[in-house]
Amino acid sequence: MTRWECYIEEYESENGLAARLRDKKTNKKISIQVTSKEGKMHFMQFLGAAKANKEVMPTIFGRNGADIIAVYGIKQKENKNTIFIDIDKDGGGYFFE
Repeated sequence: MTRWECYIEEYESENGLAARLRDKKTNKKISIQVTSKEGKMHFMQFLGAAKANKEVMPTIFGRNGADIIAVYGIKQKENKNTIFIDIDKDGGGYFFE
């Protein structure tokens, strides 16, 4: 199990404001591989909770901030822009730290 320290990047998409994780060290996008529909919904709720609680963790949206989202999983592959992580194994997941 590997641990990545991440922050949330907000960006404009075709559907309005969106959010994704980025690795603080490399600044690559983090693509979490979740197989279940419930798991995908939980991840979206998790990102939404960060926005709703920004006063508790004000630097979660910045690469150089002290607040982090720790992602635990197994790296499936990596390219120049993205790290693909499988979190469906025991011990995998994402947490505010």
